[in-house]
Amino acid sequence: MLCHYEVLRVTRYVLATGVHWRDVPAEMACSSETVRCRLRDR
Repeated sequence: MLCHYEVLRVTRYVLATGVHWRDVPAEMACSSETVRCRLRDR
C-alpha cells in the first residue's frame, strides 16, 4: 500500500517539472499511473 507521502512526492515532481505523468522516472517509489488513479478517485 502506498503512503500519502509517496503520492504527494510524485505529484509535486510532476507539477514542479512539468513532465507528463507517463514520464515520471521509474526510481520514484510508485508508478505515475497509480498516483493518477489515486488522485482521480479522491
